[in-house]
Amino acid sequence: KAYREVIFLLPLLFISSILQLSAHLYNNFMTYFEITYVIVLVNIISNIINVVLNILLIPRFSIYGAAFATVVATSIAFLAILFSSLSRVELAVRVAV
Repeated sequence: KAYREVIFLLPLLFISSILQLSAHLYNNFMTYFEITYVIVLVNIISNIINVVLNILLIPRFSIYGAAFATVVATSIAFLAILFSSLSRVELAVRVAV
């Protein structure tokens, strides 16, 4: 009974963990191309988004609002790192060919 409320958080936290792991994999490209400032910038922006969403969602939805805010912020960070990495790789391939 004690875990009944928390059990519905696990899928959201699992999604967030997968997105964070995937973003870290693409961070290797950013490090290779020596543009680590993009990683810092994306992380700052996603953390600000997370805090703002937490302020807005936690009073209304409690722990589910916090979990949803984390998924949204992590998704934004992942997509930003993904598209930035892909554009750098595409540019590098064009230059090499």
